[in-house]
Amino acid sequence: MSWPMNPEIKLIRLWQSGYQFFVTIITFIFDTCVLTFVRKPAHPKGLAIVRLDSIGDFILWLDVAKEFRNLYPNTKITLIANQMWSCLAKLLPYWDEVIPVDRKKLTRNLTYRFKTLKQIRSLGFKTAIHPLLSREYLRGDCLIRATGALHKIGFTGDLNNMTSWQKEISDKWYSQLIPATT
Repeated sequence: MSWPMNPEIKLIRLWQSGYQFFVTIITFIFDTCVLTFVRKPAHPKGLAIVRLDSIGDFILWLDVAKEFRNLYPNTKITLIANQMWSCLAKLLPYWDEVIPVDRKKLTRNLTYRFKTLKQIRSLGFKTAIHPLLSREYLRGDCLIRATGALHKIGFTGDLNNMTSWQKEISDKWYSQLIPATT
């Protein structure tokens, strides 16, 4: 037996979806303007890895991280990391540079978002990898887009952290999406 939904809950969900749509459109336009006017280097090089998840997921991923150094031995590897654990990441030998990103400020502060997108865009990467299954449109996916990399690789992902229409938009920012197995 299914219980009818409370009208106030329906109204709250409708407001949330409208707000999410508005924020997505505004950030898409803002990001497009920023990325249009910030020039990429003419000869991109290096590898960017985007990881903005929690410290526990980062720790579990470290065995995979050291394999990136084996796969790309003579390449500069830059980790675009969650600011909460970026100081730990700087101590590890798997990358040459760590760029800390404040997750909250990235979505709530346009000045910070502008500076972060500009910094990442100006580095000019040949390849960018986003090794998260549950991607986030306003954070990880936008940073992959900002890299301007020739090859952008990620997982097909799921809808845990974004809506289906956000996923449809951000899937186009990748040159290769790897299907995840159950």
